[in-house]
Amino acid sequence: MFSINIPGCAHKHVRMVDRKELSFLKKLRIRFIGPKKAFSIIVNKEKGEPLDYYYGYCKKHGYFISYPQGWDRELRCPLCKIEQK
Repeated sequence: MFSINIPGCAHKHVRMVDRKELSFLKKLRIRFIGPKKAFSIIVNKEKGEPLDYYYGYCKKHGYFISYPQGWDRELRCPLCKIEQK
């Protein structure tokens, strides 16, 4: 599995996704319907609350994996976030 890790990102699972990692149908669903859950990780073992990661699509950079952020709980492209700094 090929992926591009994002430098300076605290979450090691936030990354850009190679197009070969996703099937054609998954790519269509992510692009036109919306984010698709990729996996969950339990961050706080005492509370047991999982942090969900999703596949998302950025028009500029392509497919990525990230977690919902901010008050709106929206997915943000990690490369766009770096470019804004």
